[in-house]
Amino acid sequence: MYLLRVNLEVFFVVLISNSLMLGHILRVNL
Repeated sequence: MYLLRVNLEVFFVVLISNSLMLGHILRVNL
């Protein structure tokens, strides 16, 4: 259960950082 929680936290951090990078790239391109 603990490992599952850690994996979810890592997944959310990666997801948020990826979406931020994507938004930054889109802003720069526009």
